[in-house]
Amino acid sequence: MTLYSIAEEIRRCTACPLWKSRTLAVPGDGQGKIMVVLPPPTDAEDRLGISTLKLENVFVTHITKCYGNTTKENLKTCKDLWLDKQIQELNPEKIILVGKEAQSIVKDKRTINSTLKNLEKHLN
Repeated sequence: MTLYSIAEEIRRCTACPLWKSRTLAVPGDGQGKIMVVLPPPTDAEDRLGISTLKLENVFVTHITKCYGNTTKENLKTCKDLWLDKQIQELNPEKIILVGKEAQSIVKDKRTINSTLKNLEKHLN
């Protein structure tokens, strides 16, 4: 499975109630050996269908792929269905977790907890 095919499946996902509130799923994009996992998409990202954070040589994705009221169940569903596949396909050297949602559910020896404010110091 490729990141592209995972993204196509994410765009068609109806596995949790968040799909009903989204305009466009936000599967993530970019390349490199660093993955940044952000909080759920914003309203603007929902309308665009892409993350507004752009980083060179970094794969940027969200803990959930849809905008809406996130629950623990939504987080687990999205992680198990999509984020785990993205991590497996990308096989990043580092996974930078931004926000309490990602930090509470992603367990991997490559993770680093961060905030948006401190993100840059972890990108090298």
